[in-house]
Amino acid sequence: MEKTSFLFSIALLIHCCSMVCLGRSILNLTTDQYALVALRAHITYDPQNVLANNWSMTSSVCNWVGISCGLTHMRVTALNLSLMGFEGTIAPHLGNLSFLTSLGISDNHFNGFLPKELAHLRRLKQIDLQRNNFNGEVPSWFGILPELHLLLLYNNSFTGIIPKSICNISKLEILALGVNSLHGNIPREIGNLTMLKELYIDTNDLTGQIPSGLWKCKGLQELSLSYNKLMGSISKKIGNLTPAEVLYLGYNNLTGFLVMRHIHEKFLRMLECENLGGKVGCLALA
Repeated sequence: MEKTSFLFSIALLIHCCSMVCLGRSILNLTTDQYALVALRAHITYDPQNVLANNWSMTSSVCNWVGISCGLTHMRVTALNLSLMGFEGTIAPHLGNLSFLTSLGISDNHFNGFLPKELAHLRRLKQIDLQRNNFNGEVPSWFGILPELHLLLLYNNSFTGIIPKSICNISKLEILALGVNSLHGNIPREIGNLTMLKELYIDTNDLTGQIPSGLWKCKGLQELSLSYNKLMGSISKKIGNLTPAEVLYLGYNNLTGFLVMRHIHEKFLRMLECENLGGKVGCLALA
């Protein structure tokens, strides 16, 4: 009898714990739902009526278009609304999606500043905001997102300087800041990004010299610095970029002579040596 009573107590305890855990999961998923509903309210134009027809409070948020949830915690882990034609701003409530690892809203017409609340998303690995109309300065809080591998802000209306804090993202592999209105120098701390494979900061108003620290990023495969106002002589250390396949340096005020070894055929096709106001010679050694 005592044994039966003991087993019943254990079963009841497990059931209660399960109900508590389930309740917490539902509550947390509700938090995610409210964050996404707030985003929907900030979208002023939905040409395909995607959100009106699909983001319904009567269905689970995990079944909404553009949403992916994790199997373990049943929380929103990915938000992908690219190529939807949306217009609007980013709701600060997105900072409550605490399990989010991927944020993709490229090729839309979002505008305004990026809310500082997004700095709470410490699990983020990918941010793709390319080809929108975001403005203001590039947020310095990107530098406190420790898991970030990919940061794409290409083709927006960002102004100001490249924040040094971005150079703190030790796992960053792809950084795209091109086609904006950034000015000032390329941070010398950029050499801290030793995992960097692709760097695009072309088509801005950047000045000063190419920092020597950049050549510490020996894994760089693609580098685009074209269409800026960079000046000075190109360091011989550029030869450290042996895996490079694409190198754009043209349309600056650079001088010097490029001597590159072990150059891939694709690299030779992509190499830009023309500069405005400066003279850059190119020599490839097999």
